[in-house]
Amino acid sequence: MFRFLIAIVGAAVCAYGTQSQKPKSEENLEPSVQRQNVEHSMDAAVCPATTQDPARPRGSFPDQATTLITSAKLRMIQHDFTGALSAFKESLDMIEKNCGPENLQAGLILLDMAGMCHLLDRYGQAERFYRRALTILDKTAGPEGDSTAIAETFLGKLLMIERRNSEAEALFEKAIPSLEKSGDRNAAYLAVSLADLAEAYRMDGRYTKAEPFYRRLLEMLQERPGLINNEITLGLTQFPQMLRKMRRKTEAGELDRRIKSMLPK
Repeated sequence: MFRFLIAIVGAAVCAYGTQSQKPKSEENLEPSVQRQNVEHSMDAAVCPATTQDPARPRGSFPDQATTLITSAKLRMIQHDFTGALSAFKESLDMIEKNCGPENLQAGLILLDMAGMCHLLDRYGQAERFYRRALTILDKTAGPEGDSTAIAETFLGKLLMIERRNSEAEALFEKAIPSLEKSGDRNAAYLAVSLADLAEAYRMDGRYTKAEPFYRRLLEMLQERPGLINNEITLGLTQFPQMLRKMRRKTEAGELDRRIKSMLPK
């Protein structure tokens, strides 16, 4: 759960003009050089109307906001979530003041802030940030946009923690088609969404609804075993147990062996 939530860093960073992972050529760079690269890649996306002005003085709003966002993301990497949350909040206030409250960057910062609160177990605050982010992303990235679907996935995960499975199911059901359309770049989010939706149905006793999503997940992982993580493994082990409750013991035994053969040794 922790490792997947921290991946929200990558979910939002794409809109700042960079990818969710550093290129191989950057992996061994000094931290100061990495920081400069992050600043450079995000600078033009903070607020296009102001960053594209060649006459703007250094130290003006876009540069200050970029510095704050860079600081927040580096603190996320260092697991200083409280510090990251504070820096994100300051950058959000600055962006909303200069660019208005309903722009893509504001929505993505809110998504990161929700992730920080989620990791800090501040679930009420996290939900408010997720919902604010979704309202903005639905308008700016579009109802089927990558960032919108990822926000729906994270909010769904939060609602499952609170046993609000029906609300979570609706979010996963909406997110999954969008994640499928986006292909490889969101495969990890798709795998977790399939696992979580199957789990939500199973927990509600709707076994026939859960089974197709477990099977879709299995097929996906058979082709891409690198997507398997602890969270998905935990979900997969529930599938054969569910079949036993459905009095399908032979299938459950076969499934146990199949899952075991897929898991890392």
